[in-house]
Amino acid sequence: MKKKILVLLTALTMVITSGCSSPTGTASTTPSDTVPEASVASEDAASQAAAGTEEAVSSTESGTQGTETAEAGSDTVEKNGEIMILFTSDVHCGVDDNFGYAGLKKFREYYENQGYETILVDDGDALQGDAIGYFSKGADIIDIMNAMEYDVAIPGNHEFDYNVENFLELSKKANYKYICCNFRKNEEVIFDPYTIVEKAGKKIGFVGVTTPTTITGSTPEFFQNDQGEFIYDFMGDENGQMLYDAVQKAVDDVRAEGADYVYLIAHLGNEAVSHPWNYVDVISNTEGIDVVL
Repeated sequence: MKKKILVLLTALTMVITSGCSSPTGTASTTPSDTVPEASVASEDAASQAAAGTEEAVSSTESGTQGTETAEAGSDTVEKNGEIMILFTSDVHCGVDDNFGYAGLKKFREYYENQGYETILVDDGDALQGDAIGYFSKGADIIDIMNAMEYDVAIPGNHEFDYNVENFLELSKKANYKYICCNFRKNEEVIFDPYTIVEKAGKKIGFVGVTTPTTITGSTPEFFQNDQGEFIYDFMGDENGQMLYDAVQKAVDDVRAEGADYVYLIAHLGNEAVSHPWNYVDVISNTEGIDVVL
């Protein structure tokens, strides 16, 4: 997958306003009882947003200068009751690609200085793809993501390229939470299927799902025991029903815990080879999801 850092600018901005039934942005959320189907943050919109990166970072820098002369830090800024959700996807160790993690941090600080409460999410494939990941087996990227103060992440298929056990150990060092409803060992789910982040008086539910093609998209032997038997899996049955049921259960459970909105953090695919586990398949066979990242 192409290296990129996605920041939710105009087309990918998701703002949740307390008491507002029509938040800003094309990938918007609405109260759960009025949502007929999931909204999807498209890669086309992401590309348009990324195209204006340099100008946006420049304006962010000038915008933060004024706030720094008054009072430093978002804790001293009056909250506006809104939430800005930022996410990255398929960064593949591209720490300086486009505007990089440094630019992303400036965006987050800018919005917080405008009174927004922010949530930072990663959509998978962060740990592999360049020398910094290869030589540290992903550990240096975990350190960077900790410094960035991510809130939630899911594993992509390439998180396992340095061996499954290596990733599981790295996940314990993360200060943010890894979630995934369909990653199992011996048919037991390894990570929590979902989590809730509370901001601005709202409970934002995040459900994680990773493509079952991970088994072949990484190294199959990593998912086997010494006898060559697969002990790890991603619920990849032939018709997709096992995956749909896992996602649906996680959505229902996070709703039952009081989530006002449900975001599906999905590392799937749009290609024919991903059927029956791609984005369209999952969205078409589940309900109750407000936005798919």
